[in-house]
Amino acid sequence: VKDDYYGSLEVYTKSLDVSIPIRQIDPAAPLPKKLTIITEYQGCSDSTGICYPPVKVLTDLDLSTAPPKLASLPTPKDTPVVQNDAYTTALEGASLLGTILIFFGGGLLLAFTPCVFPMFPILSGVIAGQSDLSARKAFFLSLAYVTASSIAYALIGVFFGLFGANLQTTLQHPVAIGIFATLFVILAFSMFGFFDLQMPTSLQSRLNEFSNKQRGGSLLGAAIMGFISTLIVGPCVAPPLAGALTYIAQTKDAFLGGIALFTMGFAMGIPLLILGTSAGHLLPRAGTWMDTTKAIFGMIMLGLAISMLQRIIPIEVTMALTGTLLVASGVYMGALDKISEESTGWKRFWKSLGLIMVFYGSMQLLGVAVGSTNLFQPLKGVLTVSANSGIPVENRSSLNFQRIKTVEDLEAKLKLAQQNQQATMLDFTAAWCSECKRMEKNTFSDPRVIQGLQNVQLLKADITDGDQQDRALLEKFIVTGVPTILFFDKNAKELKDIRLVGYQDAEGFSKPLERLR
Repeated sequence: VKDDYYGSLEVYTKSLDVSIPIRQIDPAAPLPKKLTIITEYQGCSDSTGICYPPVKVLTDLDLSTAPPKLASLPTPKDTPVVQNDAYTTALEGASLLGTILIFFGGGLLLAFTPCVFPMFPILSGVIAGQSDLSARKAFFLSLAYVTASSIAYALIGVFFGLFGANLQTTLQHPVAIGIFATLFVILAFSMFGFFDLQMPTSLQSRLNEFSNKQRGGSLLGAAIMGFISTLIVGPCVAPPLAGALTYIAQTKDAFLGGIALFTMGFAMGIPLLILGTSAGHLLPRAGTWMDTTKAIFGMIMLGLAISMLQRIIPIEVTMALTGTLLVASGVYMGALDKISEESTGWKRFWKSLGLIMVFYGSMQLLGVAVGSTNLFQPLKGVLTVSANSGIPVENRSSLNFQRIKTVEDLEAKLKLAQQNQQATMLDFTAAWCSECKRMEKNTFSDPRVIQGLQNVQLLKADITDGDQQDRALLEKFIVTGVPTILFFDKNAKELKDIRLVGYQDAEGFSKPLERLR
């Protein structure tokens, strides 16, 4: 999952079984009788919104009953654990025919993604350059193009089948993510018309000279263009296919990898084959409509690039990029253009959509400027106004907590508050608690909460270390997780009926604040 404060986290909602290979560095050395495994984990509750303290468990394994051959086992290769997606799950246990059909279906689905769209103008250029073009000739040109493209995919499948590369892990590396994001940007700029995806003119001229000498005319040229276009566009479809390619890598079957990826590539090319066989009649023609459609796909690709980068960049940068893209896209769609009485319904529609994008994009940029980290509610909390004073949040003061560590610290503070006839609030928090950070950012900065706690002693217990003192404090009040907030009256007695557990917004504090008045 993507956490606003801690980035990408691995979350398991059900039981988890992990196989740990045990190997001996020196096979000649005697086998130890005992082995200690250290396991660290942390639990959180979706229902209550709290996270429990991290747990460290030491488990002693008795190796005296282990198989005699343990010491001579070959050292296994380090293979990171890969989470299967639905595609991979469907492939497991499937027959050869079943695997081919699954990849064929996946190819058909990928055929309608933005990744394949750049191939349309490439194929259009191959066909449009032919004279006396019949449907039969157009079919063979398109077939050569699609077949060569499929062969390129087949080679990729053979590669993963032979070398068994762990693609799932590789694709999560920041360098790989950056490469794919850059590819999306390049494809987007080609959609905007900054350049065309085609071979250099000099190479194209030599290819034409060579192909004209061959029987079939430019079939070789179409095939080479199909192969090269796959090398250009192909990596764009790698992320959604990561699980399936990982499955091929794990089988280490080059034949299966080749035939599966060839089938997928051919299925992706079926729309191209149909459009090309129309002798160019159904292929998108250059013009206003074509330029607009290409621009829309370009915007989508830039959005995909941002979506990939958000795994490795701060949320503030993601919001800034998203806002910039939305504003630029809205302006391109005519948000600032004038509408006259003669304007068509489509122009009015695009202008309306563009205005919405500019408005929401501006909110994203404003949210970044004021420190927001909420991509979907960029102005949440920014315009909060005090119900009594009408003072914006920017002019508010903040809560000042006193930190305590031990039970003795707390008792001393409660005794002091009792002498001063003052109520007390105790906030249990931790550095690893994202919900605690949300409360600090949103709830404890709300003017209504600040006003309600003006005459209350504010204490904070940070249990990040999880040491004996922290555990003693948690056990005294039977606190199982954080955030948990306790309230004490002026006689140092806890008001258990208003104890707060989990994330609370300003409204959640309304009842405790009334009791403390």
